[in-house]
Formats: sequence, C-alpha cells, structure tokens
Amino acid sequence: MFSNKLLKLMKESGISQSELASELQTHRQNVYQWVSGKTVPRNDMLIKLADFFKVSIDHLLDKGNKTSTLKIKAESTNSLHKQLVKRKLNQKFSTNQNLKEIFSDNLKYYRKQAGLTQDDFAKAVNTDPVYISYIENGKRFPSIEYIERMAETLKVESYKLFLPANIDINEISKEVLCNKLKEKIIVAINEVLEQ
Repeated sequence: MFSNKLLKLMKESGISQSELASELQTHRQNVYQWVSGKTVPRNDMLIKLADFFKVSIDHLLDKGNKTSTLKIKAESTNSLHKQLVKRKLNQKFSTNQNLKEIFSDNLKYYRKQAGLTQDDFAKAVNTDPVYISYIENGKRFPSIEYIERMAETLKVESYKLFLPANIDINEISKEVLCNKLKEKIIVAINEVLEQ
C-alpha cells in the first residue's frame, strides 16, 4: 500500500509531513492525505517523491521484489543521507544573525572564557584594543591572518568562531557515522543475497 511505503520512507529519512510538503512545494494537507491513505499523489508528484527519496516509482507503488528494493536502497542510501545531513545542517545554521554578528559574539564569548580583557587579548594578537572593541561590536571584520592568530590565542579551532550557538558538531558527526554504518550493513546484506 502506497501510504505504508511513504510512511516508511519518511521515517527512515527522518522527515516530517510539513518538511516533505516544503521539499515537494505542495500543501501539507496533500502529504497528510497520502500518508493517511485517503488519496494517492498525481503522476507529477509521484515523480517528485521518487526523485526526493531516490527510489523508483515502482518502489513507491510497491511493485518491486525484496531484492530489488534492497538494491535500490543500497544505491540511494549515500545520496539520501547526504541530502538529509545537508538539510539538518541548513536548519541548524538558519539564524537571524549574519556571519559578522556570529563571529563577533563568539569572539567575545571565547575571550571571556579565556579570562582575557580586551587589552590583554589585543596585546596577545599584536593589535590595538580599540580594534578588538570594533570587531566585538560588529563595526570591523578581521583578516584571515588575524582570525587565525585570535583562534590560536583563544585555544579554539578557527571554524568555531563562525558557528552559531545552536550548532552541536558532535551530534551531527554521530548522525553521519550512524548513517554510514547503515549503508555498510545494507551493502553487506546485498552481497549475501547475491551469493
């Protein structure tokens, strides 16, 4: 049944009805109708669904056998996981702050964490305290060389100065690792089935 197949694909990819509707550029009510089994999508939407989940239309309509389903899944797992990680990163990076604001907030945060005044920090990176004040207030933006010097002084990796506060790199890394493991398991199952 189509609704069961769609629910399964949505669950495997960790996407909600509203997120899927947004990805397909349709109303959430349409997705609800498909998931509840009240309607089946039009052909154009079936094509969009198949493209999004990287499966065939036959797979969506449950017209394939188990072996071909596993092969389809193995081939599409990597690209689907990349797509999901990218979407989750985009969601986590969505912020009302621009990059300059994020940098200045992080610089101030890490400087205070290191127990440095603006004067002490300016001396450590060989610049003027007024320049540090301008950077922390978003009036100036440092060169790459200064960013590297600042990160080294603060004992943080330079990319962390650009991450919004709501980012947890460890959480994303774990998710990517789990998805890679799932992919390897599917490949191993396919190899066994082929023998």
